[in-house]
Amino acid sequence: MGTKTAVILAGGKGSRLHKFETIKPLVKVGGKPLVLWNIEYLQEFGVKKIYIVVDTNDTLTEQELLGSKHIKTSIVFIRRKKEDTSILDTFRTVSAAVKEPFFLTVCDIIFERNPYKYFLKKNLKQNTISVLISNNSAHNKFSGAQVKARVEAGKISTVGRNLPRTSSYEAGIYHFGEKTLAPFLRASKKKSDVLLEQYISKGGEVSPVLMPNDIWFDVNDPATLIRAELFVHDVLHNDSKQDTKPTARYKKLPKTFKFRYNKPLGFEITIKHGILDRIGEFEVIPHERYYSPHYIIVDKNILKLYGRPVLDQLRALGYRVNLIVVNPGEWSKSTKNYLSLAEKILASGIDKKSVIISIGGGVIKDLSGFLASTLYRGIGFISIPTTVLSQCDAAITLKQGVNGEGGKNLLGSYYPPIRILVDPAVLVTLGDRYVSDGLAECLKQAFAQDKNYFKFFDEYKGSIRNIDFLEKAITKSIQLKIPAFEKDFYEDNVALVYQYGHEVGHAVEFLSGYKIGHGEAVSIGMRVSAEVSRILGVASQKTVDNHIRLLSKYKLPVHVPSYISPEDIVNTLRYNKKFHGDSARLVLVKEIGSLWNSRGVYYVSCDSHILKKALTNCYAKEK
Repeated sequence: MGTKTAVILAGGKGSRLHKFETIKPLVKVGGKPLVLWNIEYLQEFGVKKIYIVVDTNDTLTEQELLGSKHIKTSIVFIRRKKEDTSILDTFRTVSAAVKEPFFLTVCDIIFERNPYKYFLKKNLKQNTISVLISNNSAHNKFSGAQVKARVEAGKISTVGRNLPRTSSYEAGIYHFGEKTLAPFLRASKKKSDVLLEQYISKGGEVSPVLMPNDIWFDVNDPATLIRAELFVHDVLHNDSKQDTKPTARYKKLPKTFKFRYNKPLGFEITIKHGILDRIGEFEVIPHERYYSPHYIIVDKNILKLYGRPVLDQLRALGYRVNLIVVNPGEWSKSTKNYLSLAEKILASGIDKKSVIISIGGGVIKDLSGFLASTLYRGIGFISIPTTVLSQCDAAITLKQGVNGEGGKNLLGSYYPPIRILVDPAVLVTLGDRYVSDGLAECLKQAFAQDKNYFKFFDEYKGSIRNIDFLEKAITKSIQLKIPAFEKDFYEDNVALVYQYGHEVGHAVEFLSGYKIGHGEAVSIGMRVSAEVSRILGVASQKTVDNHIRLLSKYKLPVHVPSYISPEDIVNTLRYNKKFHGDSARLVLVKEIGSLWNSRGVYYVSCDSHILKKALTNCYAKEK
């Protein structure tokens, strides 16, 4: 093979992946950045020089790769100009640096085997662009590929984003002969993002290089990311092929000593209308912690409304309180942000009696709680929830955590707050969507825990933003939570009521790129769980209908989005700790107000085909 040069396009943040602001080349599959997978394919094939096109301000990719012991070939970084706004601009930047024949690939594809071996079977001409394509039709519909190609008479006759599925798919690897780049650029127009189509229309020759059976992924969205992760884990790492049965008999280890520690766990909950306006009248931070440094964590949306007023009142009492402001949204719960804040707090100073106070919704509570549980192996934590969702659910728990790259709350702890302050008066600032989103967690308890609570919601006729209504709903929700937590704070049996709808809900939330709110996703998850209950004969059709009716009344979604497939949801459940063997572990209701259980086991192991059948029934019917 004469070509010893390659170009990897590695620009963009990967917004469709919604990866907590991780730039696309550094998104990891199998613990390895996507761009590094592609570099290793090329250097294994014998390429001696690799140009990597990155964004103007991207220094992270360069830092990551220059420190990698796996890179043996020469790496040259090409920075896109600030004015480069299209793929054509990028090609022009490449043409200024690369004068020899080269392979062109993108940073976000991953293959079962080294894909470049297929080019060895092809006589690569200097006046031809060659494109690696896959005709594995069974896999291609799950590959994540965006552009398809049609082959006629041994040549690629058409490429585009809207060709029928029967056409072959591009695999994202191209070979540019020495005499092709200049005419390719002349044929291209800036307004199109499928430049090869224009080159073909102007008489340019494009030759297919067939990759017949290999599995590959174009990682452009959360669903494809999960598929690639599972493939790497199960196939490339051969984990699924290992014999899980022990080959020998083992004796139990003898006990020399046995340690037990029974310290009671608990926290105080205060529900008081208007308490945030008068927080300086109360002993919020315990007096014995008076001389320690403390931290308020709040997002930018809440800063002026509640963050600074609470800060000012506590400082007026003489407390040493620092303010940390983060961006709103799930991205703040990333491991990257957690580590950054941990280092910032440690550098500013804490001691064992320091307290972190969260003011905000569930994201801020989870992030703050996890920080408190891990700094100095545990400091004080106080939660002041400001949304319906956090006041009725997210804050009333011992569970703290941050999101991993593959889903929600993959890193976490069980850690009690000192106290929780619930002020229903703050809910007047919420929009309708956020009120409905939070009420989903209250409805969860109505469906799964208390039929009178269900009746309360069913009979209510007023505005969902009525503060008296919301205060009653939240107070009842907390009242129902406490006995279950006292019996089962690890949520292994009876407290699994709080996981109802969350299994599928978390998957939908992640696969939507967090465009769907947590409560909205749980609403969809409850509808799916009710459908599973009906299919298994656990619940009646009336129970399903009651779910649809009440969730719709409170303006919550009851259909799985059309862009999320049943297979993607099952894959995400398998990856995100919700699968045991080939079965999803689901919490189900047997009737309104009551969970199904068998001899104290409060979940059902649901086979994949049952779950997929239920999911299929939960898509909106086409009109």
